[in-house]
Amino acid sequence: MLTAIVVLLAVLAVVSAQSGSSCNKYKLSSKICLEQTDDVTGENCAYMTCSMSGPYACNPYLSCEKQSIATQHCQNGSNPNGNYVCDFKQAATGVKVDRTELVLQDPAAVGSVVKTAAKQFKAGELPAALDYRTLGLTTLDLNQHIPVYCGSCWAHASFSSIADRIKIATGGKYRDVIPSVQALINCGNAGSCNGGDSNAANAWVYKNGVPDVTCQQYQAKNMQCSAINTCMNCDPNNGCYPQTNFTKIYLSEFGSVTGDDDIMAEIYARGPVSAYINANCIETYSGGINMYDTCSTLTTNHAIQLNGWGEENGVQYWIGRNSWGTYWGEHGFFRIVRGGAYKPKTAYWAVPDLAKSGIVV
Repeated sequence: MLTAIVVLLAVLAVVSAQSGSSCNKYKLSSKICLEQTDDVTGENCAYMTCSMSGPYACNPYLSCEKQSIATQHCQNGSNPNGNYVCDFKQAATGVKVDRTELVLQDPAAVGSVVKTAAKQFKAGELPAALDYRTLGLTTLDLNQHIPVYCGSCWAHASFSSIADRIKIATGGKYRDVIPSVQALINCGNAGSCNGGDSNAANAWVYKNGVPDVTCQQYQAKNMQCSAINTCMNCDPNNGCYPQTNFTKIYLSEFGSVTGDDDIMAEIYARGPVSAYINANCIETYSGGINMYDTCSTLTTNHAIQLNGWGEENGVQYWIGRNSWGTYWGEHGFFRIVRGGAYKPKTAYWAVPDLAKSGIVV
């Protein structure tokens, strides 16, 4: 143990001596990943290395914005594909480690299935404000960070949007249907508690369907894919076992939309979408309109739902839903400047297949 600590301190000393050089790669003999960035430019280099002498590898999509030297100790992430990921730890130097919860896949490989042309609206046809909360058309608020920290924002953004769209499509006359985030983490190919891709989550549900949360409760950890980790039941005599008779939620199509006007049109026509943001700007948010001016606007590391829009005192804003519990922000939601520093650029949508999902109103 003492030898390992000495090696770690020696490595940190060597890297610190090279701090004038930004975004360099370092090969180490120990099972430790090092990340370095230029604190002046905040360059999002995301260059990691790790010992290749064993089954260890670092997630290459970690943000290194506003960090100096930090370590991430690698461990088996136990995801269904058997890949190894990094367990985020605070460095021995005490430097805060910024996390990213996005591990984005190639959009061309993820693809899209578009069966219905996007609805077009003329100038002035979209309302000045839209808030699905006031219409009673939002579903249960969730928290990705309990019972333990899990970087599953990408899944929560996707699934809260799908759940809300089911409620909107049924006119609020049907019970809340909440897709199981844990089932997606366990058996999907879109990500894990170490980050993922909202668009890939939609694609996986389109191809496979997903059970609702009553089949697989959120545990905030990476688990192996199995029948019992897809849908389960328990009784006092036989313990827990796979539940084989259950209904899945399916999608009829999924895709993306770019630009504020088209994103607003999609939200108005069919419901909320998922989008990406730099969480450093909203971490301490407690209410009001966030101007997105306390972090790099070129970096995204977190997924959220865009639910609507409005204007207050001449400032236009988006309404966003987060996945950090109702004690955060405005009861789990937030408002962020629209047409200013925050530009979602691309948002991701999915259309629930009500009939195939057994939803009848």
